[in-house]
Amino acid sequence: MLPVTYDALSSVDPAGRGFTNIVWSIASMPNNAAARTALTNMLNALNAVSVVSQKMSFSLTESDLRALPTGSYTLKVVLTSAFGLTATDTIQIAYEATGTRPMAAIVLPPNIVLSNGLSVDAAVVASTVCGNDTVQFTWRVNSLTLPVQRRAATLVSAAQLIGAGATVGSNVNVTLTVAFVRTPSVTYRTTQTVLVLGDPLVASLAGSPSGLVSNTGTLVFNASQSTDPSDQSNSVAPMRYSWTCTRADQPLASCFTDRGYTGNRNGSIWTVDASKLVAGVQASFVVTLTKGSGATLRTASATTTVTATSNPTFSVSLSLFCGYNLQTGRPNVCPSLATAVGPISVFATINTTTVANFGPSTTFTYAWSYPASYTQRTGLSLNSNTIIGATDAPIVVISPSGTPE
Repeated sequence: MLPVTYDALSSVDPAGRGFTNIVWSIASMPNNAAARTALTNMLNALNAVSVVSQKMSFSLTESDLRALPTGSYTLKVVLTSAFGLTATDTIQIAYEATGTRPMAAIVLPPNIVLSNGLSVDAAVVASTVCGNDTVQFTWRVNSLTLPVQRRAATLVSAAQLIGAGATVGSNVNVTLTVAFVRTPSVTYRTTQTVLVLGDPLVASLAGSPSGLVSNTGTLVFNASQSTDPSDQSNSVAPMRYSWTCTRADQPLASCFTDRGYTGNRNGSIWTVDASKLVAGVQASFVVTLTKGSGATLRTASATTTVTATSNPTFSVSLSLFCGYNLQTGRPNVCPSLATAVGPISVFATINTTTVANFGPSTTFTYAWSYPASYTQRTGLSLNSNTIIGATDAPIVVISPSGTPE
């Protein structure tokens, strides 16, 4: 059992003068005549001290405490100023028997990110634990009660938090119950709340136009692949989209020749008539995502830059297909030199950004060409045995007789 001290040192006189007297007394205490007499005598002895600064605090030694019954105490302090004015205050004391139960304070951050889980800890009040007593800790998060453990710190996973009803923007109640292992039914309990925040939003304009775009047709800027890792389905809170466009040459001017034109903004989609863009000027289309408000507000942005032109370029990639491996179910690796064993398929794939730049309604034509004569050095040749009805197709299949000998 440790000695304790109570004081009135934070008391001040607005006039700036010192106090001329301080008197300590008992306002209330457990019904015990002997103890009341003993405590009254201690306070009277303190009050008899002539130097005021020496009686601004009151201490109880270990032997003093052992002589007092457990229970609630209220001490009264009356201060007298240099002008004879008085002020009164009280000190509330809850006195428990040594070793009855431990006490602890929850150690938590003010908020957490849902996907990180919740790391909880506790600081045990050292004066409440004596000798070799072992403390046990029981944590409860909302409706989830964790197993009893003999260490303070623990981690509540994101899955456990969600299972306990935690959502972005909600307050989670964290309750700690501590007890001695030897007397588990005698407990101390305290509760604290923590605010649940969401993960950073992920803004995306994947598949949207970029670079040089055709100044005819329609451009579709699509932010639908943007996500909230903490709320994938947006069922907890809706995802809000806002769109802007900024010109590189005149940031305050409209991106469109018609200043009143805004296109069609529908949530995650902004559809624009490409002919309305100022030709030859770089324009940055920005989508900004917003979720929550106040302390739980989250935002993120994504940008794509386009320049409208009458002569845009696009890219095409070619790839070979040499059949499937029936054992692995995967495409065979094509050899660096073709053989005459089986047909070879050549695919032409238009870059996805190219499709977006020309507009979804644009039709592409294909024209395949090849050298008049071939060798193994110049690669494959298309001849009358090529299995294709016309050259206007994204794939051509070359039969064995159409490959080099």
